[in-house]
Amino acid sequence: GELLVSLVPLNAELVIDGAVSTQDLGFVAAGDRVAIKFDSFPYIRHGTGRGTVRTISEDAIRQDPDTRQQLQTPFFRARISIEDVSLRNLPADFRLVPGMPVTSDIVVGSRTLLGYLFERAVSRPQAVGSTP
Repeated sequence: GELLVSLVPLNAELVIDGAVSTQDLGFVAAGDRVAIKFDSFPYIRHGTGRGTVRTISEDAIRQDPDTRQQLQTPFFRARISIEDVSLRNLPADFRLVPGMPVTSDIVVGSRTLLGYLFERAVSRPQAVGSTP
């Protein structure tokens, strides 16, 4: 039951199988842009990649595909295509390989810093009888 070899055709398109939490699903859609951070290379120093959400699973994943055990936190599977990798300060022989861990930030909108701060101030609950 242990994976010994993973075969990938030469020059095959690499994609990311990502997990979207059930709380975030309402904000994510196919076509959304994605900032890809490669865990092996800190993005502040080496940069990021760019991709697009291609598909999102129709139903939540509730079991671990390998062990078939129930997951405590279900998620939706997002398939993300890698469109551009603009990394810098890397070894000369660097290349993307299957299984490389990444963090994918899905861009779902934008707002100003003032709007962000205002939303946080307004949403903060206050106790009855207290003064701001």
